[in-house]
Amino acid sequence: MNFAERLAGLYLRLNGFFLMPEFSTFRVGLEKGHAHVDLIAFRPAGSREIFEGIVFPLDAAFYHAVAKLGGEPFSENVALVCEVRTNFAGEFPNADRVKYAAEMCGTNSVVSVSCDRSLDHVELVKEKSAIKIGLLHMIRWIAARISWLDKEGVPKSASWNWSEPALADFLVLNQLIPIQYENESNMFVWSATER
Repeated sequence: MNFAERLAGLYLRLNGFFLMPEFSTFRVGLEKGHAHVDLIAFRPAGSREIFEGIVFPLDAAFYHAVAKLGGEPFSENVALVCEVRTNFAGEFPNADRVKYAAEMCGTNSVVSVSCDRSLDHVELVKEKSAIKIGLLHMIRWIAARISWLDKEGVPKSASWNWSEPALADFLVLNQLIPIQYENESNMFVWSATER
C-alpha cells in the first residue's frame, strides 16, 4: 500500500470501519482473471468506539454524505469500496467491482468512494451515488481527532505504535508539523446521543 492508501485506511478505521486493503476481485476488470480495489471497508450497524465511557467522534461531513445516499449510517451496516490516488485524477471503482464488494460484504448496497488530492473536503457526487473525499480533508480530520483525544486525556501512543503503523507514523508527523493544533469540533459527529 502506498501512503495515500494507508492514509485512507487510517481515516476509515478511525471512522469505525473494518478494512480489507488491496482486495482482489476475481474475473472482474482484467483479462488475467483478477484485479484489485484499494480498500473495501465495512462498518457494522450500531458500532462505536468507547474508552472509559468516552464515545469517540466520527467525521460529520463524511457521515452526512453517507446519510444523503439513503438510509441511516449509524443504525445500518455501511459498506464502502474505495479507489485511492495520490494525484488529482481519482476515479470511482467500476460497477463490476462494486457489485463484487457488495457480495463480499453480504449487502445489496455499497457506497463507491474516490479519494485523491483534487479537493479538501467531502463531496457527495449525486449523479454517481458516490462520495469523493480529499486526502487533505483526511489529514485534517485525523489531526483534529488526535487533538480531541489529547483534550479528553485518552492515552494513545503506546499501543497504537504496535497495532497500527500508519497511525504511529501520523502521531510522529503530528508532533512535527502544525496540524497538531487542528481542532475543529464542527468536524465531529457521534454515533449515539450519549457523550
